[in-house]
Amino acid sequence: MLHRLPLVIAVVVVAISAIAMSPVARGLSAANPAAPAPSTSRPILSAPTARTLAFFDGIGYGSSFSSKTFDEANATFSSSWGGDASLNITIRGNDGYSNANLRFTPPDRNGLKPGTYEDTHDWYGPHLSVDIDGSCSATYGRFTIYESTMHPDGSITFAASFEEQCGTNGSGVSGEFRMNSSVSFVEASSSSVQFWFGDSAIGAAPVQNLSVTSLGIDPAVFGQAQFTGADAGDFSITSDSCSGQTLPATAECSVSVAMTPFTEGAKYAALEIPDNTYRGRRLVQLSGYAIPVGTISAMYLDDNRGGQSLLPPSIAWASPHQIDVYLPSAPPPSYIRLQPPTGEVFDVGTYDNTSPAPGSGQAGLLVSSSYICAGGSGRLTFDDIAFNYDGSLARLAASFLYRCPGLGLTGALYGEIRYRSDVPLEAPVFSKARVQFPAGAPPTQSVDVTNAGSIPAHVDVAGIFGSDAADFSDRK
Repeated sequence: MLHRLPLVIAVVVVAISAIAMSPVARGLSAANPAAPAPSTSRPILSAPTARTLAFFDGIGYGSSFSSKTFDEANATFSSSWGGDASLNITIRGNDGYSNANLRFTPPDRNGLKPGTYEDTHDWYGPHLSVDIDGSCSATYGRFTIYESTMHPDGSITFAASFEEQCGTNGSGVSGEFRMNSSVSFVEASSSSVQFWFGDSAIGAAPVQNLSVTSLGIDPAVFGQAQFTGADAGDFSITSDSCSGQTLPATAECSVSVAMTPFTEGAKYAALEIPDNTYRGRRLVQLSGYAIPVGTISAMYLDDNRGGQSLLPPSIAWASPHQIDVYLPSAPPPSYIRLQPPTGEVFDVGTYDNTSPAPGSGQAGLLVSSSYICAGGSGRLTFDDIAFNYDGSLARLAASFLYRCPGLGLTGALYGEIRYRSDVPLEAPVFSKARVQFPAGAPPTQSVDVTNAGSIPAHVDVAGIFGSDAADFSDRK
């Protein structure tokens, strides 16, 4: 823990006052060029524009955010000097949970001088520490100081840009920090740092849209968008209003990206848009899985009360002894757990009289969600199931019926799961789960049925049930 000692503060004041006379610090270098070239020399604005703010831009995998901005309207800022001449910034959001910390440490005790400090690490100087949701243990970093002044009243004027990277996949965080500073800056925010295209049939072209907003004082300038990575050829740009553009503050542009695979398998690439921010680029990680034409990845659910849904299957865990499938539309934690009888592995066939936990000769079927009851029995059928050599799930076609205790079919969840399987899927979806006839309403109301499956769906009216069934009839 850092301790604020009066003696240390006095020494730091002397070091800062000697900035102009001190030799260039170890680790100090010129600005790194990029295209468009990020600026490390910011113009000084007029005095009334002095501001305190922090902008964080998330980068790629591991980032739980795309961008966050703190200023004096939504956060409080405090600063302290460490015994190693480091500047420590604490940011506390007014919402009570959005917090961040920054620490800039010079390579020696001569103070933080204007310039760029390259190859910063968490474990030796020059040192940069960025602590915010989604940040990581940095493997490389750099920061540029534009001004650093400590005033007689103890206040500081400080302006810096920073960047931390994690590993080799391009993830990390970059941003801008100003405290009582009039130094302008360039910054942009991306609506996402990663796109997952899910399972997509070869020849299909699912599209994801990226929005970019200019948030700095100076305009953001963008170069030509491009793809990088092993599978760059499996992605394409369908529309682009960012490349070659100059955006003033608050202006937006967008890029639409499609996954257009030619071969089966996992696809990984990145969308890069050069810019004149400190980081020098927008970076969006792209991933998806190409499946052969005719195969399906979908999950169909029918709660037997008129509610049906078709969802992408989200396999949370898969092994020959257990498969967990998330229920993304239900409150977390919500999942369906499939398990073979104790001591067995999954096989094609039907398991009757399932229970929430498997037993001898009895398969396990558990729906863990407020979506439906707990502790029910049911039936589980596998039409297709296979695993890869590493134990991961290769394909799955299963159907299940989960009954609530004491409610029979009136309290049940029926489902079909297809994961990279060519077994057809019948999936009728009703437009309404409930039809009401309030006073003055038309005496006849309709319910539309859509077939969201891969084969024709047979739909028939089985009947009208209930204590007042005689008061209703199906007309068509």
